[in-house]
Amino acid sequence: MEKVRPLGETSPLKIFINDANTFLAQAIIEEIRNDHQAFDSDTLNSHKIVATITDRENAKPPSGITKIIAKNKKKAVYSSILTSDIVIFDINFGSTEDVDSIVKFLKEQQNGIPKPITLIILSSVMSWSGTDPKEPKNKEIVDNSEDEDMTAEERERLMTTDFIDEDYLTRMPSTRFANLKYIENLVLQLPKFQPLITSYIVCTGILYGNGERTLYEHFRKAWTGTTLPLLGEGNNRLPTIHVQDAAKLIKKIIYDKPNYPYILAVDEGKCTQKQIVEALSQGKEKRISQVDILEVYSEEWSDYLNIDIAMRPSKLFDSSFQWTCRDGLCKHIGLIFDQFSSFRGLNPIRISIFGPPKAGKTKLAKALKKLLQIPRLNLREVFDLAKKSQSQIVKKIQQKENEIKDKFVEEQLAAKKKPADIDKDKIQVKFPDRTVGEVVRFVLKSQLYKTKGLIYDNFPKSEKQAKRLFYSIKGENDHDDDEGFFNQLEHAKVHLKKLPNVIIHLRCSREASSQRFRIQQQESGENNNNITEAEFERRMNDYENNYHGLVDFYRDMKDSTVKIVEIDTMGKKLDDIYRIAKDQVFQYYKFLDYLYVSEDNEKALIEKLQKQEELRVREEQIQKKLQQEQALKLQQQLALQKGSASGPGQENRRVNSRLQKIDEKKHFLLDTKSLPIRQYLLDKIIPTLTKGIMEMTDKLEFEKVTEEEIFNGTNFFEGDFLDHLIRVFEMKGDEFREEYLEAQRKKELEKELERKKSDKGKGEDSDDYEEESPDEVDASNA
Repeated sequence: MEKVRPLGETSPLKIFINDANTFLAQAIIEEIRNDHQAFDSDTLNSHKIVATITDRENAKPPSGITKIIAKNKKKAVYSSILTSDIVIFDINFGSTEDVDSIVKFLKEQQNGIPKPITLIILSSVMSWSGTDPKEPKNKEIVDNSEDEDMTAEERERLMTTDFIDEDYLTRMPSTRFANLKYIENLVLQLPKFQPLITSYIVCTGILYGNGERTLYEHFRKAWTGTTLPLLGEGNNRLPTIHVQDAAKLIKKIIYDKPNYPYILAVDEGKCTQKQIVEALSQGKEKRISQVDILEVYSEEWSDYLNIDIAMRPSKLFDSSFQWTCRDGLCKHIGLIFDQFSSFRGLNPIRISIFGPPKAGKTKLAKALKKLLQIPRLNLREVFDLAKKSQSQIVKKIQQKENEIKDKFVEEQLAAKKKPADIDKDKIQVKFPDRTVGEVVRFVLKSQLYKTKGLIYDNFPKSEKQAKRLFYSIKGENDHDDDEGFFNQLEHAKVHLKKLPNVIIHLRCSREASSQRFRIQQQESGENNNNITEAEFERRMNDYENNYHGLVDFYRDMKDSTVKIVEIDTMGKKLDDIYRIAKDQVFQYYKFLDYLYVSEDNEKALIEKLQKQEELRVREEQIQKKLQQEQALKLQQQLALQKGSASGPGQENRRVNSRLQKIDEKKHFLLDTKSLPIRQYLLDKIIPTLTKGIMEMTDKLEFEKVTEEEIFNGTNFFEGDFLDHLIRVFEMKGDEFREEYLEAQRKKELEKELERKKSDKGKGEDSDDYEEESPDEVDASNA
């Protein structure tokens, strides 16, 4: 295949990307941008990338964008699209409404578009979510095909049960994702209206890689060691693709301009949901829990992990395509974990705990392991893990162990001990620092320790052991002796990725350690599995002789940021020591605050929720008290109205009675004011309007009216219909005005008669007269 020249080598491209800060669009921009290459080149021209930004994503716009246009500036967006060479819309994570409006805009360009445009829509495998399994084509039909140029690979593609590019017409979405197929079809039909537009639908599998998006919760739980959910049995097939591979495919479409509009962007992994979850859990079945789809229906990932579709990568993934993860997520889980940690800033947590015997080192290490869900290793466990491996290191360990035991037996025999008294299996072997360093480095090659880190439980114990562990020299086999090794440390390689970042030194006096040792001896009694007093003294002496040099070693390390935490354990309980250590670890690894929910955080959260609940209850009590007070005031007012007719109570009764009458009259006046208007419309306007319409329709011959004329809105009347109605109202106008004025005169006469009768009645019944309130007077006049 002819090598494709870099984009922009002959002329720069103008590329428009909608929602440029989505998970997929960011990877595409990083793939197609060439501004950093064009800066140092005389022939390469940089692309002009114009973009819009969505508020749905928290991510910032990626670098490489030339110009950002606000989405609400429609004219600027449309103008930029019409002048672009490449237009990319992401409906996987972006907006489908934007594509709908753009397609309608392009269709409405009656004079055509000014230049050819390649329109690429990034869709999702969810547009296939309701598709039934594919039935394989009959082999005889394929063999008898008239296409003589069909290769064996193409014949095999047609016979497979995996969906291929050509099967896109059979796709069916679930109800929730029906809009995806609608937008896809809308874009596929666009070239019929605008021939200068070439449209492509890129149907991406479940995207993974970089900082993760759809599978973020699964990666987060895998990183923290919490239980991973598995929908049902998990045997459903999930089409997937690395986000970088999807971005490379978009670049290839821009290069090659294939002649088929629908492209399946999936890898060759063909992993089931169970295989993916097991890969994330790193083979630990205890961290997997089966859940029902209804339990996690609100989770964004639930729909994606519930599909069951077998797909084959597009023909565009040819032999020249440079895959990032060709074989899928499961085969490259280590790489994907590294990317997740790197993009999310999740550095491996490496902690070293050391101190005198009985200072609480192992208990603290176990507590931090439970909190952080990272492995804890002591030297015994390191050697046990190495012995379980099938590698050359096992032979080296056994050889060195036998040498040490044989030497011990020779020394015992030289001391004139009987051979029968010597049990080689019970001899405790202390390996030299060189062997310890070699074995530890071998064990730490595991992906688990590279990704998550570990807790060094009481090792290294000395400066020499630390140097043997974190330094290595090429050809170290020639330096079995310490002198030959330490003389060449200037040329040694420093294993910074194994070096602990937080050093916790538990300090304790010799007297306090001895007291704790004796207490444990007394408590254990006959079932004493503890060390002997001689062994305790030996370990105490080793600590006192070596800890100064070990602390200085960590402080003098170059190219590394090491935090040394000194904790005085005198008079402190284990809980206090744990809290101090935890706070120091969380201060160093800032990301732990949002990645982990510790027991303390849970307690704080519970306390916060309890305070919120108490505040809510208090507010409800206050509100209830106010309601009770208002109800009490209302009862007092009612009591005043129903009070006795004598004394001050009668005055209150008169006031309340007047207020009630005023209120009743106000409502009555509102009704009487609105009644003439309604009545006027019913009596005058509606009958006249009906009469005018009837006059026009009487002149119309309905039997001559066709359906086409009705559909097209043809005017069947002589002249304008509205003009006729106006003329009818003008003819009746004078009549309406005379009737209206007559009615008003009648009302005035009636009011005058009522006023005279009222004045006469007041003169006769002066004993029962009560002065009207100003409101009553105004109301009656009104």
